[in-house]
Amino acid sequence: MPIVNDALRSSTHPMLSLIAIVMLVLLSACGQETDNNSGNRHESKEHLVVVTRVHEGDLSRSYERRGILKARRSVRIHTLEEGMVISLPWYEGDAVKQGDELVHLDDELLQAELAKESARLDKETQDLKRLQRLTKSKAASIDELVTAQTEVAVQQAEVTRLKTHIRRTSIKAPFDGIITERLLEAGDLATENSHFLTLVDPQSLVIDLSLPEFLLLQFKPQMQAAIRFGEHSQNDEQWYPATISRIYPTIDETTAMGLMELKPLTLPQDVLIGQTVNVRLETALKHQISIPYQALQQSRDGHYVYVVEENKALKRPVKAAFFGSRQIVISSGLSDGETIVTRGFLGLEDGADIKIAESK
Repeated sequence: MPIVNDALRSSTHPMLSLIAIVMLVLLSACGQETDNNSGNRHESKEHLVVVTRVHEGDLSRSYERRGILKARRSVRIHTLEEGMVISLPWYEGDAVKQGDELVHLDDELLQAELAKESARLDKETQDLKRLQRLTKSKAASIDELVTAQTEVAVQQAEVTRLKTHIRRTSIKAPFDGIITERLLEAGDLATENSHFLTLVDPQSLVIDLSLPEFLLLQFKPQMQAAIRFGEHSQNDEQWYPATISRIYPTIDETTAMGLMELKPLTLPQDVLIGQTVNVRLETALKHQISIPYQALQQSRDGHYVYVVEENKALKRPVKAAFFGSRQIVISSGLSDGETIVTRGFLGLEDGADIKIAESK
């Protein structure tokens, strides 16, 4: 107010005095507004965030994957001879027993050939017996006897060859199984080595399951699992026990996926080879660092998190090894006990000052 008084004294005109007072009031108001804005800007530098502490521990995991039911023992049955199909009574889905005749080919000509060669063998056998008697009485030479013995042996081999051909016109089931393919019909002319049936062993049914490398390494043969057959099956709600029978020793370089095989311990009646199977696996992951889903961020350079150090949010790259239902397992980039940001990422930058609104 001393300045105002000086201005009033130095001016003899009332209007000039009024102008001076208004200007002083406006300057004072601008100064206060500037101070207030500076304070607001200072306060806005602290970014509000929600944080959580990183813990290392054992995680129990239960997850479902889809596999394919297949028969490990499947045989493509081929003809061994050429001939017309006389009998082929089996169709897809039929169950056969070991030793059942699957197909019979026309063997009429082979039987006739066998009868002829068998008669020739009988004659040569009689000739050999006669020469053996003559040789004892010195009426036939040793050379004649050896020739007769050779002819009998050759004829025996010919008879055996024909019998083998005839036997091969009838194909029998090598094991108990189910027919899955029928490729010839009665009356067809089958060439040698024609594929005419496919037979699978229902006792050899297994489930092939593809899993990522990280997950595959958590399991070993003989571990337990559960299986369910199809979302629309009448057995939809029923789980059946299974065991891991083998883990294949290779990983696909492109997809980083490996293969697991499971053996069902019991099966429903209505399953089909090639059917999709839901597989439930459970395992305990030892000494793993996991974080909530919302803590993991992603950019073109990969995954990262914001680690809190001295009230600052520091951007740090991490490697996500496995995505669970609620948590993400981190294989590198974080240590037990560190604090990370889980909420408040909008506008958050690397190195920004933060204020913790909540710690979980």
